[in-house]
Amino acid sequence: MSVEGIVFLFAIAIIFGSIGESLAGFSAGNLLVRTAIAFIGALIGRWLPQQFGMPTLQTVTIDGSTYPIVWCIALAALFTAVAGAVWGQRTH
Repeated sequence: MSVEGIVFLFAIAIIFGSIGESLAGFSAGNLLVRTAIAFIGALIGRWLPQQFGMPTLQTVTIDGSTYPIVWCIALAALFTAVAGAVWGQRTH
């Protein structure tokens, strides 16, 4: 993956993580934590539809890798909600 692809992937992950936090109603922490949660959501959100034959709906392609937007945001929200349940409620 190129440097531009990595920078673009970080930008997309930050956006997905922010939307996921908004949907979950919990602030997981700083920008680094939000980005990490979004990356986990993006990786599983990319893997899950392929494994179970689920529709991808909207996608974004970064350096030849396709990421389904809806599943990435949904799983980022799920991970944020789980983090909120584990760490306690810190709403924003």
